[in-house]
Amino acid sequence: MIRLASLVLLTSFVYAHDHNPSLDAWYKSLRNIAGSSCCDGSDAKSVLDPDWEFVRDEVEFPYKVKYIGVWHKVHRERVVKDNNRTGIAKVWPVVQTQGWVDINCFLPGSGS
Repeated sequence: MIRLASLVLLTSFVYAHDHNPSLDAWYKSLRNIAGSSCCDGSDAKSVLDPDWEFVRDEVEFPYKVKYIGVWHKVHRERVVKDNNRTGIAKVWPVVQTQGWVDINCFLPGSGS
């Protein structure tokens, strides 16, 4: 049962980026539309295509992303407009002390 749960988690959400030293400076340079730093690649979570989507007709929250099994709206100011050098969507979640999740940055994948 534990193996099955682990497999489901790993197939729907990858919890770290593939470390590539040549991308370190790029990760550190990423900023969301509001100008906030996304930190670095070690903070980024990779999101596979079924777990993020563009929301048409939604100006304030143009994307949503699934993190730990729950869909979260992404405010437009948290979107990163830089070219995605990995091709895989990235999210920088911040888990608050109350347990709710705030999305600091979201970089759409190449399918956007």
